Amino acid sequence: MTATGAPAELPAGVTVRVVDPTFPPVPEMVERMLDHLEGLYEGFDRSEMSLDAGDFRPPSGAWVVVERDGRPLACGGVRRCEVGESTAELKRIWVEAPARRTGLSRLLLAALEVCASELGYTEIYLDTGPRQLEAMRLYETSGYERIANYGRNAASTFLTSYAKLLAPLDWERIASRSAR
Repeated sequence: MTATGAPAELPAGVTVRVVDPTFPPVPEMVERMLDHLEGLYEGFDRSEMSLDAGDFRPPSGAWVVVERDGRPLACGGVRRCEVGESTAELKRIWVEAPARRTGLSRLLLAALEVCASELGYTEIYLDTGPRQLEAMRLYETSGYERIANYGRNAASTFLTSYAKLLAPLDWERIASRSAR
C-alpha cells in the first residue's frame, strides 16, 4: 500500500485519490447512492443520512475516490467513530453500477483501511442494510466480523454492523517496495 491509500500495483488505468468530500463528483456519487437506497428500502428517509463533510477531512477523516481512465467509479469515507478515539467508521461506500464486480469495491475498501490506519485508528466499524447482500459479502470476505449495532444505531433491528481490527502499517516493507 502507498501513503495515499492505494495498493502498490493498481490495474491499468485505475487511480486512487484522497480528496475533499465536497470535491466534484463526490456529492453527485453520494446522491446516486442515496437514490439506490431509496429503491431498495421502502420508507427510506434521506434526511436521516446527512453527514458533516468536516468529519471526512484530516486529522480524523478522509474521502477516497477510485477512478478508471479518469472516470470516477467508486468512493467512500472514513471518519472517527463515536464509540472511541481509536475506532474509525466507514461511510457512504459506493460503486457505480458499470464498475460492480470488477474488483473496484475491494480496492476502495483496502484504500479506506489504509487511510484509517494512517490516521491512527486500530479498528474499523461499519454498518449496512439487509438488502445489500453484495456489500455484506465484500465485508465478510475482507476480514470483517459481525458485531452488535453501535452508537446511535445501537437499538436498530434493521442494520447489520461489522468490525475489523487493522494491522499496523509495515512502513519498512512499504519503503522497500517503493524503492524498487
